[in-house]
Amino acid sequence: INLGGGLEHFTSRVFAQFKMNGPNVSSSAACATSLLAIHLAVRDLRIGDCNLAIAGGMTVTTPHWPGYLQVEGGPVSNSGVIRPFDEKADGTVFGNGGGAVVLKRLSDALADGDPIHAVVHGTGIYNDGGGEGSLAAPGLLGQVEAIRRALKDSKMDSSTIEFIESHGTGTLLGDPMEVDAVTRAYRTDANRTQYCALGAVKANIGHAAAGAGLLSFVKTCMALERGVIPPNIHFDTPNPRLK
Repeated sequence: INLGGGLEHFTSRVFAQFKMNGPNVSSSAACATSLLAIHLAVRDLRIGDCNLAIAGGMTVTTPHWPGYLQVEGGPVSNSGVIRPFDEKADGTVFGNGGGAVVLKRLSDALADGDPIHAVVHGTGIYNDGGGEGSLAAPGLLGQVEAIRRALKDSKMDSSTIEFIESHGTGTLLGDPMEVDAVTRAYRTDANRTQYCALGAVKANIGHAAAGAGLLSFVKTCMALERGVIPPNIHFDTPNPRLK
């Protein structure tokens, strides 16, 4: 029996090693896994189930992929390079990575004198599995609803947001759909244009699957803290389908 080595035992093993108490959950939601962990942690902090939460996710493939078979119209890149939102985007390149973040209620962090790198104002989750053309196909309305839920939860006006760290699939179909979803959700508040930057950490490290969202979260926190948005490598010309 693989006690402590499987996903279902991982958080329990961490709790045992660090002698922690409170709720612990091992969740799996494909490439949304680590962002789901943050969403659940924020919820538990709000309702008082815990006073400190550790949330994260990771993908480590061993041995590392020696390569892949590219299929026309498939999700992986023919060129071997991922180019989110670029006109030459031809698919995703997978990688390894992940990590964890420590979350506390802002009032507690201030009272304890903790270093604060960023503040989570709101989160939102949704699924449009019933509205997708296939299991792996991107869905528009589900993305719009997830963004709207996060905005509503944060009580923020979308016209005040200056940077979006995106999923950034690097595909000709997925990228325009994601930008369309953000545009629809954000224009609920204002019909502004050319005011919000767009990024995707996948361009720099590849798609880290279960760890992807956490790495995007950390990148955004660092960008806020330092006032610098890291550029997307391999980006030259915007995909003309973006709107």
